[in-house]
Amino acid sequence: FDTSFFDHDIVDKYSDQVTGLFGITTHPTTQKRWKGNRHYFAGYISESETPNISHIFHLMTKTSNISVSGNIGSCLYNIAAYMGYNPLVMIGMDLSFPSLQSMKDYFPNATDDDWNRTITVGDKESPMYKRRWNPEFKKQYYMDSVFESYKISHLSWTKSLADQGIKTINCSEQGSIHSDYVT
Repeated sequence: FDTSFFDHDIVDKYSDQVTGLFGITTHPTTQKRWKGNRHYFAGYISESETPNISHIFHLMTKTSNISVSGNIGSCLYNIAAYMGYNPLVMIGMDLSFPSLQSMKDYFPNATDDDWNRTITVGDKESPMYKRRWNPEFKKQYYMDSVFESYKISHLSWTKSLADQGIKTINCSEQGSIHSDYVT
């Protein structure tokens, strides 16, 4: 297990003064290094009512069940909503690539054929890599199927919160998070 992301003197020096929020599946090595108070949550991605492994973890651990939408930015967004903050402001949360070149840099082993591939999701076929337009910021963005699934899940949550009167502001000036209920 690689803990280099956690290996920093500042973590060792101050973790006893900070309350950490951990997913219940956080690796034990990470938890052992944390000296401060800990709170746990059961993360889930599925928006369906059908029980899945996330629901089972939630029931077994009796922890709060928080939608993580597949990525840390959406997870933190949902935790802020859970804590009652309004409005929720997103900074640097693009869920996309700003240019085709940046996407190719991220996928350096992709072949020319990969850029024309399609994937099947349910009964629909979709391009694996997409170019889209953000009308709010008047910029193109590029995304793969993973970013698209994060976007769909995140926008589902932002709509649910908008229906409850919680405002979402996108300050990223780029990316895939745009809709009628995100300003």
